[in-house]
Amino acid sequence: MTTVTSSSSPTSPPIYPHLPKQGDAPAKAAGPTPDSALLRFFDAFLQERNIKWLLAIGSLILLSSSVMLVGSHWNDYAPVWQFMIMLGYCGLLYQAGLWSYYRLALRRTGTGLMALTLLLLPALFFALAWSQADNQLLTLALLALTSAFTLLASRRILLHFLHAPQPTFLSAYLSLSAAYAVLPWLSAPVQTLALLGLWLLVCAGTLKVSRHVFWLAEEQRAPRIFGFFPVALLGGLFVGLSALYAVDHIALEWLGLGCTLAAVPILLSADALHKVFVQRSGGLLNERPVAIMLPVFLGLIVALSGVVLTGAGFMPGHSLLAVSPTALLAAGLTFIVACRSRLSALIWFGLVLFTVGYNFAPAYFASAAMHWADAGASLLAESRLPYGFYGLSYLPLLLATSLGAIWAARRDLPLFSKPLQGFSALLSVLLLGLAYTHSKALLPVATLLTLVLVWQTWLFRSRWLGSMAIFALLSAALGFSALNQLNGWVGWIDSSTVLLLAAALLLLIAVPVDRYLAALPPPGGNRLVVMLASYLPDCARTSVALSVYLIGPMLLAGSGQITLAGWGLAGLLVLQAARLADWRLGAITLLYLHALLWLSLGLAMPTSLFNLLTPTVLILNAVLLAQWALGYVWRRYPQTRLSRAFKPSNDAIALLGLLVLLTVVHGSMLSMGLLAFTSMSLSSSLAGLLLAGLTGLWALDAARRFHLFSLTVLGFITLFATAGVLVLQLGIDARWLPLTWVVLALGLLATLPRASNLELPPGHLLWPARTLRHCAWGVLLLAVAVSLLVYQLPLWSAGAMASLGALSLALLRRQKVLGLGGALLLNAQLLALVLILSTPVPITTVLDLSQWLQLPDGRYATLLTLCALPLAAAAALSRLGWTLALRAPETTRQLAFRVWKHGLGILALSGLWLALALPQLGSVQILFVITAFAALTACALIMAYRHGQSAQVWLAEGLLVLAGVYLAWHGVITFGQGWSAWLLLLAAAASWLLSQATQEQGAWAVFSQPLRQTALALPALAVVMLLFRHATHVEASWLGRDSLALLLAAAAYAWYGYAQARRWAMLLALGLANLTLLSIWHELSWTDPQFYLIPVGISILSLRALFREQLPPRWRDPLNYLGALIILVSPLFNIVNGSWWHVFSLMLISLVVIFAAIGCRIRSLLYTGMAFLLADLVAMIVLGGLDNPSVLWLAGLLLGGAVIALAALAERGRENLVLRLQTVSAALAEWH
Repeated sequence: MTTVTSSSSPTSPPIYPHLPKQGDAPAKAAGPTPDSALLRFFDAFLQERNIKWLLAIGSLILLSSSVMLVGSHWNDYAPVWQFMIMLGYCGLLYQAGLWSYYRLALRRTGTGLMALTLLLLPALFFALAWSQADNQLLTLALLALTSAFTLLASRRILLHFLHAPQPTFLSAYLSLSAAYAVLPWLSAPVQTLALLGLWLLVCAGTLKVSRHVFWLAEEQRAPRIFGFFPVALLGGLFVGLSALYAVDHIALEWLGLGCTLAAVPILLSADALHKVFVQRSGGLLNERPVAIMLPVFLGLIVALSGVVLTGAGFMPGHSLLAVSPTALLAAGLTFIVACRSRLSALIWFGLVLFTVGYNFAPAYFASAAMHWADAGASLLAESRLPYGFYGLSYLPLLLATSLGAIWAARRDLPLFSKPLQGFSALLSVLLLGLAYTHSKALLPVATLLTLVLVWQTWLFRSRWLGSMAIFALLSAALGFSALNQLNGWVGWIDSSTVLLLAAALLLLIAVPVDRYLAALPPPGGNRLVVMLASYLPDCARTSVALSVYLIGPMLLAGSGQITLAGWGLAGLLVLQAARLADWRLGAITLLYLHALLWLSLGLAMPTSLFNLLTPTVLILNAVLLAQWALGYVWRRYPQTRLSRAFKPSNDAIALLGLLVLLTVVHGSMLSMGLLAFTSMSLSSSLAGLLLAGLTGLWALDAARRFHLFSLTVLGFITLFATAGVLVLQLGIDARWLPLTWVVLALGLLATLPRASNLELPPGHLLWPARTLRHCAWGVLLLAVAVSLLVYQLPLWSAGAMASLGALSLALLRRQKVLGLGGALLLNAQLLALVLILSTPVPITTVLDLSQWLQLPDGRYATLLTLCALPLAAAAALSRLGWTLALRAPETTRQLAFRVWKHGLGILALSGLWLALALPQLGSVQILFVITAFAALTACALIMAYRHGQSAQVWLAEGLLVLAGVYLAWHGVITFGQGWSAWLLLLAAAASWLLSQATQEQGAWAVFSQPLRQTALALPALAVVMLLFRHATHVEASWLGRDSLALLLAAAAYAWYGYAQARRWAMLLALGLANLTLLSIWHELSWTDPQFYLIPVGISILSLRALFREQLPPRWRDPLNYLGALIILVSPLFNIVNGSWWHVFSLMLISLVVIFAAIGCRIRSLLYTGMAFLLADLVAMIVLGGLDNPSVLWLAGLLLGGAVIALAALAERGRENLVLRLQTVSAALAEWH
């Protein structure tokens, strides 16, 4: 709450201390502006307003210390004396508010004290009723005294707040206050009537004062929340009376009605504020200010809470009579507020409340409603009327909202017309969904709602409602099917047949209905709504979707025999596809016809296809050939509807059949010929081979026709597999098959170059030649790869033939990479030789481990790990040799070299990874590991020096780290023990010195930046190691060794941050300093939370000061609050135990925070310190009698006296202190 400054003191000083807001320029002092931070800090304490605050804080501490002793004997006083003490306390607050506002010019303090007095005056009347004096005359005297004081104080305070007398509001306030003392003496019915009269008085007082208060706020530019102080005051008093005296004898559901009535004053106040805004803007209020919307939503929440409370009528012993009037009253309030605020969302909210009231209106004629419900249940042979039939009872509401929407639209009331229209449509949809909860309700409710939705479609001209009407029609068909199954009306009609008839009906009426729906205006809204509206289902689309949905049930129903409904669906699909000319529907139709064909023949196609050369395969070939020929016919006449509907799907199904033949039939035959080549005779497989060859040629024709290179690949594989089967049938060993395929591939490459280089149109006979050439190259590459992995003569001969052929082609084309390729192959052979020599058992292939599996005791499992380290060392040395040998840029930039070099690195790392499975390393194996990592690191360093790439330096450092981890994994070295952290700190120092030495040394300068960053990262790694040691409870050899290492790391980062002006380093140093303190406290076994939390809070405040310019303004105050809260919360853990020392320490810490806030001019810190100081003083009063009250009282007196003495010293010698501070500041400036 805020107030306006009185006009009687226009030149009064600004409110609260000499503290500018966060981010504002500091206020200038009377003398010269202080330049030193120290001088600015102490200068804040010499300001007159801050001296007054110091006096107030000291006085408050002294007063609290005195009240603490009195409070320890509070329970011994009589109730009357307690009441008199409260009366005196309110009087002191009242006088203190006047004195602070008018004498000390503390405007906000005085206003706050007066407002506090205004809030405490009703508590006097409640205390009077609570005191229960034995003498009735004394009670009346006290009541008269309290009333007189309340009248005097409230009249003057309200006159001060409102700048004009408001007798109605004053009368309402006095009546509500006095009611706290009078209502306990009345009976329950009289209390209810009195509360109703008080509610009317609250409404009258709110209505009279709200407009005047809001105009005051507008004229004085006060915050808008001030305008709701009268409403909050009267409303809070009324709610308190209701909670105290109405809950016991008024039913809970009727309290909900009272809660809704309580929302009326709030909404009246918001209405008054709305009128103020309208008059200020000249009748044009396009925006919705927060000052209006906040009380509006608060009132609506209160009204909704009343509606929720009426739900108590569902409990046993309660009635539902209060629900309907409460909901209707809340709906009326919502409609009134919506008219003022022009918010359509409130209309929706009011309609929901109106529906609730409509739903519970039958509670007033419950007997008639139950009679009709029982009659309907008996007619349906149910125990009670299903909820699905409740849609029939909402028909009047549907008609009313629909006609109301049209009436509002004709009266040009879009605020009501659009919500009413949407609500009626939404209610129809919800009722249709509710009908699905019971099968007997679906037919009558869906039929009725179909008519309603059709009427609404015509009435509102909405495409959405037309689509919902179609859905309601289908729901009615489902309801008829459900009732038919229950009652057995028509035995031959099932659910699929009913839906099929519905789809046919929709297709029959599709032309006029769809034309009407298309003529309706599109719905407004964003682009997504418009796009979805274009896809709304009409009759034709719904008929198609329903037909597609029925395909599955029809096929399942016809698994034994094809029913008439199945063929009827086929005819309907043909008609739909021909009418719409949609290729997707044509595809579905053709697939459905295929399914009907196979079911009618009684053939199980998936099992028949695997039996080669059966009648099923012949029929399938005939059908596919017919479809293939039909595709040529439709290509001749592309503009016909049949062609547009069926041609794409016909070609796709023909291609699908081709793929089935190639993969299932011929693929199974060829695979059997390859795997069991000795079990087939040449004469028995000639027909299958001929069919396979023709199918392969058919695949090439399909690839040419449809431009699909994948079919070319499939045909290529079929032809090569056919050649392989022929070779096997001639009695040749299967191991020579790769050589056969390599010869065929070379033959293709020799005969197809001219054809593949021609500019051929897509439909040319030689169009697949390019893809065939690529496939041949793939065969050659596969042969070469297998020859490098398998060391057998046939396979090696295939690889050699492929390599020789490829080399011959490369020489004919004059390529210059043959030397590099030869070197690469030589390197590969050397690596293979290392692999063979390092394996204890002779091998012929890398992939075939049959000889290894014959070793006893499971030693074959370790053979791969035994040869991994020699292979890794050889690969790393090969990489180093390539790096040293090839220096020319044009060579090193070649892709093959880069790939091979990276492959060697990956091979070396893979070998090292495989060797991790070894239980331990011998000396030779350690030498292999060191050799591999040293060679890889040397390669990285050489590349960094040659090309100036810092990434290579990082790679070298990473390899060194990986080598250390690798050796630690095998137990060669150990991390985290002994002086490991100190070694990391020494390594950081060495890295820093090397970075400085190589900073400006030509090509060596590339090492400077990575080494510098490494030097910055190593202390952090040492910190992590120390923290891990601390977490695992590893004790140091001497106390303080780990803490000293942490302190050195913090010092290193602090020095770097200060020398290089790096704030992140200062931040890290700050965190490490906190960790160091935590480590020291833990080693010393100090457990007081203050030792742990106070450094953290100071660090947060330092962080805020350090990053003051970088932090967004909205984060500065939260950080101040967070740091201060962490500091101030630290003593609270022991205060609850009654420790006087922690109470005093919190008081001392709060004063330190307040002094820092005043000196640094940080308002958020000041507010936090003041809040905790007040809380501490309250705790001192409550807990002082439990633990050494005398000591705490004496400490409070000394501390309060010291604060007052400091204020007196600053006020008395202000000028001399300013001069001395300026002298000290000048001396410090010279030192700097």
